[in-house]
Amino acid sequence: MARRRKLRTRDRSAVARKKGRRPRPSHARGTVGRQELASTKRSLRKLVNTLELLTATSDAALRDTACFRTLIESEFERHLAVAAMKDNVFRDLALLDNALDADDTNHEELRRLRMAPAAVLRWISTFLHVEAHLEPGAEREVSAETVSKYDWRGDPAATDLMRIRVVAPGWKWRDRLLAKPLVEVV
Repeated sequence: MARRRKLRTRDRSAVARKKGRRPRPSHARGTVGRQELASTKRSLRKLVNTLELLTATSDAALRDTACFRTLIESEFERHLAVAAMKDNVFRDLALLDNALDADDTNHEELRRLRMAPAAVLRWISTFLHVEAHLEPGAEREVSAETVSKYDWRGDPAATDLMRIRVVAPGWKWRDRLLAKPLVEVV
């Protein structure tokens, strides 16, 4: 009997082919569409997640690039400031500025020359963030513990409290001391 059923099934599909009909697929048509739709939604969800991750990663990379740029600029400024400090450029410019201000001659060329050191010092302050630390001629009292914060003209006195005069300013780059001010005991 089992054999007859197999024959009948074969006969039906054979008959269906003979009549020009296609055999029906084993799954229904609506189910295939829903599966494809669900698969497409999953793929789109994965794509959106990937794009969000890529956006977050690229934003982080841009922030890191900006930080690196700032660090590089800062390091370059520091390098220029230290190199100028080693060559005594700032101290020499300040002394030249003071010497030209003390001269009372009214020559046109000297007036232009008087502006040069001050202009260079302003440029250095603006673009390299280097500023004078203590003004020349300023007097103050310091304790024996703070002697190491100054360069001395002559030997410092061995007293607990001493009065000093600033001969030449020290220099700071972004609040870090590059050069100590030159002082003398009054």
